[in-house]
Amino acid sequence: MKHLAISKWLTQLGLPEYCTLFDDEYDGVEDLLHLTELDLQQLGVRNRVHRVHILSSIQVLQERERRRGQSQSQFPSLCPSAQWGIASPQSRASSDPYLPTNIRVE
Repeated sequence: MKHLAISKWLTQLGLPEYCTLFDDEYDGVEDLLHLTELDLQQLGVRNRVHRVHILSSIQVLQERERRRGQSQSQFPSLCPSAQWGIASPQSRASSDPYLPTNIRVE
């Protein structure tokens, strides 16, 4: 996951009042993916609605991270261009029925 500042994330959630609580303990949002409601209470997030809002946002981040991990591990041995279906000139030449097979594309 790309580093995202906790203060920016909390401000986007409309909860900037908790910036100092989190900034003292964590470096970035990616460090929060393991937090539970009890952890939030112990950090000082007393309002239950705020805890639920933070936890639901963390769940969205967890899901994004899970999907990102799946897409990267789906083709672990392929180069990035192959993962996206971008063929190299050599592979295009070998699969193109209109190009003679004895000509090498470089």
